Parts: sequence; C-alpha cells; structure tokens
Amino acid sequence: MVWVVFDKENVRVTKGEIKKYNSSADLQRGFCAKCGSNVSIHTGKCFDLPIGVLENPNDIEITRHIWVHRALDHVAIDDDLPKYKDDIPY
Repeated sequence: MVWVVFDKENVRVTKGEIKKYNSSADLQRGFCAKCGSNVSIHTGKCFDLPIGVLENPNDIEITRHIWVHRALDHVAIDDDLPKYKDDIPY
C-alpha cells in the first residue's frame, strides 16, 4: 500500500468524518466513520493517507521513499529519489 505523509498542519478533511483508534502511545489509526475503511495514520507530526483516498493522486509530488526495507521482493523502487530504510529523518 502506498501512503503519502504530510505535516499534519497541511491537511484538511473536507468530506466525511475520520474516527481514530489509539493503536499505540504515539500513533492513531483513522477509519471511515460510515464504512470502517482504513483512511489515515496520525502521529504528533504527521497525517498519513493511503494515496487511493485522494481525489487527484497524480497531483502528488513524491519526494522520498520510506520504510523501503518492508517492500515486497517483487517491488522495484528504481527512481533517483532518496530512500530510507525506516521512517523519515527529522
């Protein structure tokens, strides 16, 4: 699944309601209040969305790849963007 990571102050929900579940001390998982679909991840700094929930996913400019050690063997990340084994370095 491809996720897009935003600084949380740069995201605004314009339709529907996101319910949140505290899945750990530092992370909440968001889901659709109507159907229960997984729609977001929330941390102190970030608001992550699966790219499929965006109205215009092709408008997103990808600037780096994170958690690349979790990629499936058949997934090739073959662009020149920075790649990080784990999370985004702050």
